[in-house]
Amino acid sequence: MRLSNALHLFTALATAAPILDRRWTGTTHRTSPVTIINKSGTSLSSISLVHKYSNIYKERHEWAYLAPGEKAADYMTVSYHTGPLTTGRDWWLLTFYTDQGRILYTTSPYNFRAAIDALESVASTLALAAAGAGAGLAGFSGLGGFLAPLAAVALAKLTTDQMYNSESTAGMKQHILRAEDEMGIMHVVVNPDFTVHFLSRSGLSTTGTVRGEVPRGLRIRGGEERP
Repeated sequence: MRLSNALHLFTALATAAPILDRRWTGTTHRTSPVTIINKSGTSLSSISLVHKYSNIYKERHEWAYLAPGEKAADYMTVSYHTGPLTTGRDWWLLTFYTDQGRILYTTSPYNFRAAIDALESVASTLALAAAGAGAGLAGFSGLGGFLAPLAAVALAKLTTDQMYNSESTAGMKQHILRAEDEMGIMHVVVNPDFTVHFLSRSGLSTTGTVRGEVPRGLRIRGGEERP
């Protein structure tokens, strides 16, 4: 009888082992939708947001254009972990253009020097693409209206690919998502002074930006060079 009881106990423990193992990891996978709000007072184009949860998850999303005061209608979904044994952190990078592709902004905590160096190092590559996208964004009707968003999104992807294509989080802003942020919309807000708020249910983080200017000779508007 005792042997039988022992066997039943062993069987029960063996069956429960996967559950105990999951509990022991001390982590829960969660997701949250994220979108952009433009409070800068000027139009933003070729917007790219990158989220990285340590080396586990990396997501990105691009938006072609946001008018002043506009909130993006579509969202990106990010993944993260919570729990007593969680060691990961959420890191963020936002890039966007203003003045029809003439000025590039990137979030840069503490005026991160590497971001400035990156802007300078990719300026020649980005300038031509920015000029083309800027010309396309002059209108959203007819053939131009079809091509402009595609060009803007392509430029957004090129920008973050060229500037931050490594696994490092250097130059990215930390805003940690917590259990209460799951399924609650997180807003990334571009302010009039071009600081950026990362706002979720659990709190607010703020960072500055650095800017780089497209070379004068490649500033194009409506197919013609601008002074």
